Amino acid sequence: MRNEFIRKIAGLAMVFSVGSFAVSSQAQFSFFDTFDAETVGAFPSTWTNTTPVSGGTAALYVTNNTASSLPNSFELGTDGASNWRVDRRFANIPMNTVSQIVYSFRINVQQVSPGFSTGQQFELQNFNQTGQLFANFRMLGNTSGGSNTWSVINQYAGISGGNSLIANNLNLNQWYHWKFEIDPSPTNHQTGQVRWYLDNVLINTENIVTVSALATNINTVFIHPVNNQANPTILYLDDFYFAQEIPEPTSTLLVIASACGAIWVARRRLRG
Repeated sequence: MRNEFIRKIAGLAMVFSVGSFAVSSQAQFSFFDTFDAETVGAFPSTWTNTTPVSGGTAALYVTNNTASSLPNSFELGTDGASNWRVDRRFANIPMNTVSQIVYSFRINVQQVSPGFSTGQQFELQNFNQTGQLFANFRMLGNTSGGSNTWSVINQYAGISGGNSLIANNLNLNQWYHWKFEIDPSPTNHQTGQVRWYLDNVLINTENIVTVSALATNINTVFIHPVNNQANPTILYLDDFYFAQEIPEPTSTLLVIASACGAIWVARRRLRG
């Protein structure tokens, strides 16, 4: 009877200790742009107009015409402009880390250029180094060459793995939530994994691609037309953020210690 009781306590302790391997985390935001405090009609103050528009016209400003979270969003409307770039810069985040990096935005595409080519590209990099830090998010027309829906491709799928065509026939005038979870290797910033989510559904997994071995930190998100080609597009961005998920110390040892204490108390009671 005594041994059976102790075995039950020990078994319960093992269940709790195994279950405690789920590690909680706390997000530390490098930035979180809702654009709601920005002046409507002005370029957002937290962004940088790195390459002024040339070869056409572009409307790059905060608007209250539509938003995922009211009232404002960031409109990027390019009427044939062939050369432009906007950056969102932030403090360095090291790629050699045990932390998970999360990059996310909501996007509403109102107009896209016909043809399954060129398009607008979202990239991550170290501003002071050449080269991307993982494969690019490129939005463009659908695979049939039409402009009534839009698609997303990963141009580096050949070397990063995962899918080349990420999504097709996405609706115009609809908000979509894109999120990227980046798990860098703690020992080599040129290795690791990236998971792509569309509306919180995992749709692609790839390896990290670092073109430059010197780019050991992330500090810039930037958007620009592919190959500086004119492709009239109107899109809106909202709830744009970049964060680190910092693992908290696991409670496994604490649980095991508590369970051992329970066993010790049980033994004392049975003896007493």
